[in-house]
Amino acid sequence: PPETRAADWPSWVIEAQRPAAWIADYYPNEGVVRGPDGSVRVTLKVADPALVRRLMLRLGGDARVLDPPELATAVAEEARAALAAYAGLEQ
Repeated sequence: PPETRAADWPSWVIEAQRPAAWIADYYPNEGVVRGPDGSVRVTLKVADPALVRRLMLRLGGDARVLDPPELATAVAEEARAALAAYAGLEQ
């Protein structure tokens, strides 16, 4: 299959709090809006939605997908499944 250029990759809008703001510098993006509290709203350019889903799980509560909504739903479902795997464990 022909290789795609980053410009052709889909866009994903992510809101990240200060501890996760590094994603704006690490991943190819179309723009960053920095908040006064150190948060960022970044439009990432990533070819594979699975990478974005894994990234969101890694960042935990420090980031969330704003757009597209179907990706936000997929991330939420994966997070619930991960938490369910630990249900019933004693602390």
